[in-house]
Amino acid sequence: MSLIVSSKSKTRLGKRLGNPWLKLHCIGWSRFATLLKAKTVKFSLGRIFLLYCCFITVRVWFASHAFSFTLTFSIGPYISVALAVYARDPNIQILTPVIPLHFHPSDIKTREKGERFICALRRLLFDLKDYYTETFSGSSFLQPEFPFYNTYTDGGVSHSFTYEKQVDEKKAFSAHLRGDPEDKIFVKFARRYGEDAHRAAHAHGFAPKLRAVEYFADGWAMVVMDDISHQYCAVEGRKLKTDVYEAVKDGLALLHADGFVHGDVRETNIMVKRDGVDSEGLGDVILIDFDWAGKENVVRYPSNITLGHPELWRPKSVERGGLICSDHDDEMLEFLS
Repeated sequence: MSLIVSSKSKTRLGKRLGNPWLKLHCIGWSRFATLLKAKTVKFSLGRIFLLYCCFITVRVWFASHAFSFTLTFSIGPYISVALAVYARDPNIQILTPVIPLHFHPSDIKTREKGERFICALRRLLFDLKDYYTETFSGSSFLQPEFPFYNTYTDGGVSHSFTYEKQVDEKKAFSAHLRGDPEDKIFVKFARRYGEDAHRAAHAHGFAPKLRAVEYFADGWAMVVMDDISHQYCAVEGRKLKTDVYEAVKDGLALLHADGFVHGDVRETNIMVKRDGVDSEGLGDVILIDFDWAGKENVVRYPSNITLGHPELWRPKSVERGGLICSDHDDEMLEFLS
């Protein structure tokens, strides 16, 4: 179900309970509890949006009692919007900054910004209603506790899949192709991904097979690869055994020779075959998590990278937003030896 919930604040931010989204979360749940038997659900978005949105009624069912809220929060002439989806756990994402709806008559830019905001919100409400009532009407494949992206394209062929479980509370999931439970895949969502570097590493037997990387308009990427958890396991301890170290060293040398860097060579991103490492090494040891990978001296570290943490060592030359170079990969591997 999708509801519209709005709230006005009579206190200044930073005073009392200053988290408006937490407040709306509680309001939403309490209102939903009183509306389980209602046939229609209507809420006004406040005086600012009365002429635009009071006629919107979003009455849809989403899978097994999963539903969404469109949350609006206003502080005087300021307003913000978020979306909340309630399935196994509540998930709230803020969609806009706080938008001013007051301005000097000569401030055309701010006025147009407010107009675009109102139009976008109106379109959002109608699009959500269409999405839930038409696109998924009567579908037996809905999994409200998982992301709604459940298809990818590989070689021009579209594949649908079914999620199985979330992996370690990360934005990663194990899944299988729909209709073939034995064809296991691993799906993760990231803000960036080194697709070319991953494919180059796989060509050397140094990474799982990458099936697809789907990019979305909101800046996220869905990465689909073979699920290798039944063949490989994480390395034990913070220091690598000699055979594992040599295999990773050889793999990185091949990756660097192709002009790529990984950027995050840690023990958590190294996996070894469950039946051990043979003399060849490559293929028995693989590297995962190519989020930051790419062309050397082109890709950069994230601006929020953790530095100086005692449990997460990085070379001193690593900088937030700085270029990633092969020496950093080699130094991080050396630290694990």
